[in-house]
Amino acid sequence: MKASVQIMDTISFKPDRNQLGECLKLYPGHRSWERVEKLLLEAEAVARPKALYLPTLVETRCSEGIRLQGLWLSSKILSAQSQGADTIFPFLATAGLELEKWAQQHTALFDRYIAELISEMACQCAVEAVFHKIDSLYELTNPSCMNPGSLRDWSIEEQVLLFNLMNGQERVIGVVLTDEYMMIPMKTMSGIRFSAETQFVNCDLCQRQICNYRRAVDIQNYSR
Repeated sequence: MKASVQIMDTISFKPDRNQLGECLKLYPGHRSWERVEKLLLEAEAVARPKALYLPTLVETRCSEGIRLQGLWLSSKILSAQSQGADTIFPFLATAGLELEKWAQQHTALFDRYIAELISEMACQCAVEAVFHKIDSLYELTNPSCMNPGSLRDWSIEEQVLLFNLMNGQERVIGVVLTDEYMMIPMKTMSGIRFSAETQFVNCDLCQRQICNYRRAVDIQNYSR
């Protein structure tokens, strides 16, 4: 029996003021912090981060990729890293349309920058919530993740296939995929969560050194 898409639309969001302060190099007591606090309170009042995931059986696997529900995902790395997983979990996580509309209302440079940072935090909150749900419910071993377009091995164009798997349920959480493979709201992440022999994230193979979301300490070699 094919599993159904699981919706998570009651995710709690409480922005980490210390984290935001570190990003801004501003802290309570600074003359600009009052404005930051006002924006934080506004965001807390409107933010509704959301996520969804789909438990999916791997139908076929070879060195070039995997097949899910008749759709072929072309990624050597995804196939190799998820080798021991019979079931994997395509997911979407978003800061939500509510927060995006709020952020767009702020046109002053400082306010807009703060609003963007808060929106990124809300998206990360949704990511952490869906990961926790999947990892704990399905007892994943060495939980790992890949995202289309993050590595050359997995084309951003295959974003379409992930959305096809969702069968329209992405609209329930307010997410749309454009013809250019961009997601709206902008602060949205897509990908696949899976068990692995050793934990893997895109950062293990990414060449970008300056990145707020970098998780790997060193770039590891991988034979493509």
